Amino acid sequence: MSTHPLFFDAFISNLKKRHHVSPQSQQVMEDIATHLIHQAGANTFRSPIHIGPVFDSVDATVVAEVQSGKTTTYSGVIAKGLDQFFEVVIVLTQKSKPLTDQTVKRLERDLEQPIRSRLLSVSDMMKIDPLQPPTRKQKLIIVVKKEKSNIDRLVQLFTHSPHLLSSKVLIVDDEADAVSVSYRKDKKVQGGIAPGTNAQGLSQLRSIIPASGGVVVFMQVTATPYSLFLQPCDLKLHNLGFQGLRPKHVFVLEPHPQYVGGEIYFERGQDPNHYASHIFIPINQLDLDQLNTKNRSLLSRLMVATEFAAIREALINYVAAASVRELQERADDDECGWPTPYLSSFVVHAHLNKKPHSWQQEIVQGILEGLRHLAMNNRQAFERLIAIAYAGLSISVTKAGEWLPALSEIISFAETTLVNKDFSVNIVNSDSQVTGLLNSDGQLRLSSTLNVFIGGQSLDRGVTIDHLIGFIYGRCPKTFQMDTSLQHARMYGARSKRDVAVTRLYTTPQIYDVLSDIYFLDKQLRLDLKDPQRTIAFIGRDASGQLRPCGPQKTALSKLLTVGPNSRLLPIGFDVKAPSLSKIHLDTIDAWVKTHGIMVNHGQFRNGPRSQWTATLKEVEKIFACIAKTYDFSSSPYPEWDIDLHLEILKRAADRGKVRVHYATSLIQQKKSCGQRFQDAPDDGRKTRPHAAQDASAYDCPVIMLIHVGGSAQHGWSGIPFYWPVIMTQPSMDTLVYTED
Repeated sequence: MSTHPLFFDAFISNLKKRHHVSPQSQQVMEDIATHLIHQAGANTFRSPIHIGPVFDSVDATVVAEVQSGKTTTYSGVIAKGLDQFFEVVIVLTQKSKPLTDQTVKRLERDLEQPIRSRLLSVSDMMKIDPLQPPTRKQKLIIVVKKEKSNIDRLVQLFTHSPHLLSSKVLIVDDEADAVSVSYRKDKKVQGGIAPGTNAQGLSQLRSIIPASGGVVVFMQVTATPYSLFLQPCDLKLHNLGFQGLRPKHVFVLEPHPQYVGGEIYFERGQDPNHYASHIFIPINQLDLDQLNTKNRSLLSRLMVATEFAAIREALINYVAAASVRELQERADDDECGWPTPYLSSFVVHAHLNKKPHSWQQEIVQGILEGLRHLAMNNRQAFERLIAIAYAGLSISVTKAGEWLPALSEIISFAETTLVNKDFSVNIVNSDSQVTGLLNSDGQLRLSSTLNVFIGGQSLDRGVTIDHLIGFIYGRCPKTFQMDTSLQHARMYGARSKRDVAVTRLYTTPQIYDVLSDIYFLDKQLRLDLKDPQRTIAFIGRDASGQLRPCGPQKTALSKLLTVGPNSRLLPIGFDVKAPSLSKIHLDTIDAWVKTHGIMVNHGQFRNGPRSQWTATLKEVEKIFACIAKTYDFSSSPYPEWDIDLHLEILKRAADRGKVRVHYATSLIQQKKSCGQRFQDAPDDGRKTRPHAAQDASAYDCPVIMLIHVGGSAQHGWSGIPFYWPVIMTQPSMDTLVYTED
């Protein structure tokens, strides 16, 4: 087989026709492809970030920002992989027909030359007859919607195609945390939980290919990987042939220079001197309720009713902002001679259900028509409204250092736009509506100067909206899910500075705070994933409990654990090794304790705290390693002490790299309470523990209670003193979620 780079060269050539391709982004595509080939056993490559032990491993997980161009990255990976190793590529898309069609079109565009030369075929699975499989002559890309009939058809295709089963196959699971990760109740299986229908079908495909002599490599791609990292390490579903979904090798993509995400909205937005500080416009829940509760008696009063004041202001600001942007673009066009109309967009995403959307359309349409009526019949009132909006926009545009057109020009253009009815209000709440509104680039088509899109779940993963400069967001469930809420952030993506300077986000302070929490928790996860020293992926959670990483159906098989403010962590269920095996390690710990002025006297133990000091994490790591070597879990029903987990938690809690150590002694410490249950409270609840909690709060760092236990044989121990560490986190620590594995 030739390894001449035909596909990748063609892909990069086509990409450069549309926008700049940096050497760094090109190298990332090649690195991921080379890693995948290495996973298939065909080459060698240094591994990316490795997250913990995984028995049913995923070959690569690509984590990108929302709307940051991950499709381009995995398309490049596919092209490079086809050049060097793979013969068949399966691309799994969201459970949406428009997005499946969009994926096919993008791949056909990006790999036009190989397709035209009959070296490659790109097909929708539903357009392939599974009983008449493609021949070996061409390499194949099969795009499959993650839906039962599509997946069943794909499995049937491979089952009836010996040459496909023996092929080198790359499976790319786009939006891998959606549909692919799901479980259902099933009384027929052990434990009562089985993988979802679609997840089972995908797992079956991953099993039958290698069983038939082929090679299969599995790559996940997502911007919201939370549920993936919360999958169990060992699925316990081998009797069902289920393949694991937890990431092992992780590539974190850096966004391109034009990308605008949470940093602008939730970090820079807190700086009053930055233009982003004007993006968030608080509205109250009553304003959103008007959008979701039909009241036709108010339709005739849309331009004056106080119930619609916030919505009215948002749309007037949008008209003025779009006018500013059009005139800015015209000024640039005058320099190059070619006019390019500026078409903008505004999104109303206030309710999941479809029923309120037609009412929202009536409101938006009515307000725009009301503005048009003012422009035609009451110019003074119209100018006053535009002038108020202009005053607010002028501050952020000026802070951004951008040119600001004159108010008279803004009024004139806004008037012309409205009088000519150069605006459209579209409902987007079904596959058919999305299909009808998509352009050739897979974005919602902007057909007017002003384009308002109203929708819910359809304005979600995969839907891209250009020049989005206004957004009313009102989804407020009792418990927010990080993955779902972050995917609603359609205002993320490639945005110009000029667009951001006039962008406005209208939501309640409560929703804004939750979105901000999601951003910072997501940011921390990405920092953790980039750290080669990290071995555990923690998913952050807000202290109030109104925010969770994902839906419970995605983690039904996972044993999720939470650590947060004032948490206690300690090893439980161990025996102490014989003196001949323990003494050298205990001596090391004794010596460390003595350096802090403590006289260690193994013959005179008494209960209670003795001394405290500050230690570095490196010191703690060394001491923990010594302690662990004195423990024996061989006959214990408890798992071994997970030192790595406890050290990772300390790293997250001790952001300055320091912890407090409280040395205490305990003379009477039974190995088991009531003769049955292993002791789990070596720290004295009346003295040692309260004092540690007070210190953790005062120093704003975790405290390690280093309990020196007498270890007498009459209390069930081996007869020698030993050390028992208990971690207590500080009140300010973030809440973290992780799996027991």
